[in-house]
Amino acid sequence: MKDNCLKCHRNIHITHNDIEMEVKRVVKSGVPLARNEQYEKRLEVCNSCKHLADGITCMICGCIVKARAMNALRICPHPSGNKW
Repeated sequence: MKDNCLKCHRNIHITHNDIEMEVKRVVKSGVPLARNEQYEKRLEVCNSCKHLADGITCMICGCIVKARAMNALRICPHPSGNKW
């Protein structure tokens, strides 16, 4: 597994503020949001995935999983298929 961010190709540290900002961006975008139960199940799957870095970033697509999981239209980018 890579140690650096897929999107920026360098080592970075994502702060809680960064996560909050990304989550707010998803909410403000107007996309349909996952129901609480669906959101929690998605995070559970991500938290058990070997491609999750630091409990924050998906190393397959480079997203902040808390933000991706909120968007009801998004799917899990796992190479073997959607895990959600």
